Amino acid sequence: MENKTNNQVSDFIKTEVLKIESRSFVVRILGVLIGYAGITLWLNSIRATAPLWFVWVLIVIQFALYFSIFVFSYQRSKVCGLNKSLGIVLFITLAALGRVNDWELLIIPLLVVIMIVFSVRTKNIPESLPPEREPSHTEKDGSWIVPLEDFLEKTKNEFESAKLPIPIGVDKNGYYVMGDLRKLGHILIAGSTGSGKSTFNHVTIHTLTKKYSPEELQFFLADPKIVEFQSLYQNLPHLFSEVEVESNKILTVLEKLAEEKNNRLQENKKKPYLVVIIDTFSDVGLQDMASFERYVQDITENGVKAGVHMIICDSRPSKDLYTEKIKKCFPTKIAFNTASSVDSEVIIGQKGAERLLGRGDMLFLGPNQKEPTRLQAPWISDEKIENAND
Repeated sequence: MENKTNNQVSDFIKTEVLKIESRSFVVRILGVLIGYAGITLWLNSIRATAPLWFVWVLIVIQFALYFSIFVFSYQRSKVCGLNKSLGIVLFITLAALGRVNDWELLIIPLLVVIMIVFSVRTKNIPESLPPEREPSHTEKDGSWIVPLEDFLEKTKNEFESAKLPIPIGVDKNGYYVMGDLRKLGHILIAGSTGSGKSTFNHVTIHTLTKKYSPEELQFFLADPKIVEFQSLYQNLPHLFSEVEVESNKILTVLEKLAEEKNNRLQENKKKPYLVVIIDTFSDVGLQDMASFERYVQDITENGVKAGVHMIICDSRPSKDLYTEKIKKCFPTKIAFNTASSVDSEVIIGQKGAERLLGRGDMLFLGPNQKEPTRLQAPWISDEKIENAND
């Protein structure tokens, strides 16, 4: 289990999800089966009279078709639990059909029906969370609580090896996925109120301060809604500057941070990691969207080389806020439960987040990852958050 988790982290958590929709699969398999049946009938009828080279061409095509049926069956089993032995049985059966009477080809429709029954289980979003979860950690609405203490206990090795460890979540197979912000780059988050955005930020702050001293890591925290950061982290020793709540002051600090990043690149001196977190950035964007976009671009461009990282989130993922310029700056995107499928498409480019359960249930899209992975983010108690100032 640990080796698999390590591979997920080192590959930017690029989980390959083979997304083959049920209709597409049925059309593929039927097409191949019909093609196989036709080639077999033709081959049996001309084998004695056709040129040898032509017979061999048909045999090669026949072999390619029934082998592709096995491949499709095996891929389908990886997506939605199709019994792998069914693909093997179908493969062997079709291989034998070329040597028996033509009427036995009637078995093909029966096999197709069996495969459809076993394979039509695809959902619009990745499969549900691990069935082996502890009942004491399951809420009435089906959401699952993963205490941060348990998460960090399970990922000690990953915590130590990652330069900037961030607990991402637990996947459907029960694997604990610890991310590394140095590899994830910058993170763009969206989700409705109460979906888990702020908790994710608190978990990030707590985990990073657990690993690094104020001389090794600094935060700039912005809290325009005056809800999450100001009262909790104003005395945090890791602060780059005080927690800002006014949009115009936040823009001023972002301008300074862009200059700080540029200075770091020119000086080439080792300085503390700098993590910028803005919880609900819509107010800042409404203040001056053009300036906000420019500063975000300045900070994120080559920011990783300078040890500067950015995490921003909001509950309103509209296109005028989550602009193309903003989205291009963030190689990692996280969608918690959204109000609509349109909001889901804005943040991760596809529907699905509107069906999440809330309370940390997320779709994670890492750098170069084509399909999002469904994870359950860890939860941190208020007591642990308050202890971050100690």
